[in-house]
Formats: sequence, structure tokens, C-alpha cells
Amino acid sequence: FSLTSLTKLQGESGISGKGFDNAQILLYYSIIIRKRKKEMGYLNGGVFRSTDPWIHGERCIDSNELIYVIDGTVFLEEDGVCYTLSRGDILVLEGGKRHRGTAPSVGVEFYWFHFNGPFPVKELHAADSRFSVLIRQLFHYENNPTFPRRTLELMLELIFIELKVA
Repeated sequence: FSLTSLTKLQGESGISGKGFDNAQILLYYSIIIRKRKKEMGYLNGGVFRSTDPWIHGERCIDSNELIYVIDGTVFLEEDGVCYTLSRGDILVLEGGKRHRGTAPSVGVEFYWFHFNGPFPVKELHAADSRFSVLIRQLFHYENNPTFPRRTLELMLELIFIELKVA
């Protein structure tokens, strides 16, 4: 940290002039930065469509993946647990766990996005259409350079709040 950034941090935190020295302030912010790195973070996403028979390939990735089925049926397995997802279903595949398709899907369409951090639910059946709206809004922000990256984090947080209360 430079003296300028330290002064800015002191002003933003409201802790300057309250008996904290520069070393304590730097320690405070290093803890906050490390904590935020462990929190949720949007990585990327999109929509998958296939009119031909399709089966999800086997893989293990280090990020979580949320799948929201728009149409068709998706057959997945994660670490020995099988899932059959239909229109309106949501599933979070956990980072570090192997997942794969278990049967071909025909005429399937789903939103997917990768993220880091905790999530409120593993599986939700027959979620209402507000999730589709929120996810499309998330993708709009991702593909529009006018919006800051923080907008994606806020949309992800909003989606998770909605999932938690659903």
C-alpha cells in the first residue's frame, strides 16, 4: 500500500483518527481482502442449447456451476448422486467434485454460470420465472462494458438471496 492508498482506506473505513496506527489499518484491510477472496465471485456463464441428442461430458473443475433448465431434461451425476433436471429446476455442481451426464438429452436448453464461494441451496425444483429474468440480467451486465465488474457480483448475490428464500 502507498501512503495515498492508506489515506484513502482510512477515509473509507472511518477508522482514521480513532487510535489506530498505519500497521493496524493495513492488517485490518489485509484480513478484509482475504475474506472477500473466499466469498462468492461470478466467473462466466451463458446459455446452452441442443436440438440433437447431447450428453454432458465428464469433468472436474475448481469452480461451482449453477444450471437452470429452460427446456428439456438434463441427466447429471455428481460424485455418485444422480439428478434429473426438468424445466425450472436449478442445480449447483460443486467445484472439486467430478460430474458427468448419465443419459442423452434431446431438445435441451439451460442457463449455466460458474462462480466461486458458498451457495444457499444445492437443488431447487420448479423455480419460478424470476430466476430466468435475473440470470438474463446477469448476462446482460456481463456483456455490456458500461457496467463495472461489481455489478456481476451484486447480481450473483441477488440471485442467491432469491434462492435462499424460495
